[in-house]
Amino acid sequence: MPALSLTVPHRLPPDEALARVRRCFDDGLREHRDAVRDVDVQWGGSGARFALRARGMAVSGTLTVRTRAVRVAVKLPLAALPLRSRIEQVVTRALRDELSARGDG
Repeated sequence: MPALSLTVPHRLPPDEALARVRRCFDDGLREHRDAVRDVDVQWGGSGARFALRARGMAVSGTLTVRTRAVRVAVKLPLAALPLRSRIEQVVTRALRDELSARGDG
């Protein structure tokens, strides 16, 4: 399976960064609810493990909040390879927006 790995820097306390990452993930699921099914997310410690089906394709990965960055690692099916760049752009933009927002967003 192809992998997608990205890191998004932040300047927030880790607990606030984690809360924002969680909100961003939940917002993304709501936004794409017509295309996403069978979501299994396990939050704990400094991040989450997740598995889901997006447009029928199995996707899994981890979100990890570190002191100054959020790391995302995703396993994509071969069929999603043509979308890899777009997925990376969308995820990176969403995390940057959420992590740089002031206050409650």
